[in-house]
Amino acid sequence: MVWCPHSHSPKSRTRRKVSFGPNQFDGAIARDVPFDGIIGLAYPKVSSLKVKPVFDAIMEKKLVPQSVFSFYLGRSSDARPAGELVLGGINHERFKGSMHYVSVSKKRHWEFQMDRVQAGSDKRFCVGGCWTVVDSGSSLIEGPQEEIDRINKVIGAQKTEHERLQTSNNKVRCYAGFGTTDDYGTKKPLWILGQVFMRKFYTVFDRNADRIGFAEAR
Repeated sequence: MVWCPHSHSPKSRTRRKVSFGPNQFDGAIARDVPFDGIIGLAYPKVSSLKVKPVFDAIMEKKLVPQSVFSFYLGRSSDARPAGELVLGGINHERFKGSMHYVSVSKKRHWEFQMDRVQAGSDKRFCVGGCWTVVDSGSSLIEGPQEEIDRINKVIGAQKTEHERLQTSNNKVRCYAGFGTTDDYGTKKPLWILGQVFMRKFYTVFDRNADRIGFAEAR
């Protein structure tokens, strides 16, 4: 579900052209997963072809009241709505409590400096702070392999025959929502907060103030 709040009356609205680029070839993921497409919402510097991102074009044409967009991801397959992207605003009905903001550290991806990670009583993760990216296009919470292995040990995850990690309370099997960033070839340790994290926290991306907001999702 995508919706855009508007500060003007319906009679005063005018349609303005915003270009979208269709892809020529579908990869395996597009064939195997039922979705309609991908919308890139990072900063313009990430664009490999120097193409203006959709939300930048929307902001430039002043089609939204605020230069922000926000995500709500349903926590179960039967959730209604299953997910929601708001362009130009925040849906306060989708979260509870106050919004906590962190500053964007570099205007490429939506990245910030995370202070630490804690799993149970173990605080030996992200020691001294670490580079972190919030990415709605990533399924898991990802980090350095050695630290992810220790998190899986803390939660009691065990490898299955398919190399998946699962936990069990003898009734329901849950696959661990963690992956590694070691294969990305970054020069410094990287953490990614993907959909597993964003299902728990309503997330606001603020281009005007260059900050990311988190609040507990309903």
